[in-house]
Amino acid sequence: MGKTGGNDGGSLGWLIFKLILMGVGAIVLIGFLMSIFKYIVVVALIGGGGYLGYRLLTNKKAPALSVDADPLLLEAEASLDRELRLLEEHDRIRS
Repeated sequence: MGKTGGNDGGSLGWLIFKLILMGVGAIVLIGFLMSIFKYIVVVALIGGGGYLGYRLLTNKKAPALSVDADPLLLEAEASLDRELRLLEEHDRIRS
């Protein structure tokens, strides 16, 4: 029977050759990823600078959240205040 279907790994020379090829492949892959990463960083810096310039030139502020606009929020806040006062009173009595 020949070595047509088996995968016994071969001799030590072939093992070293395979390891060297895997190492070269890993180096090439790392170089490729680093070159792509470089372009991503450049685009991110340009985009970040553009966004910063837009924010500085337009002087836009984030809209403030207004609690006064919604009566349900005011009612919930009052209810929460009542419950907190009751808890504080309960703690004072127990102490």
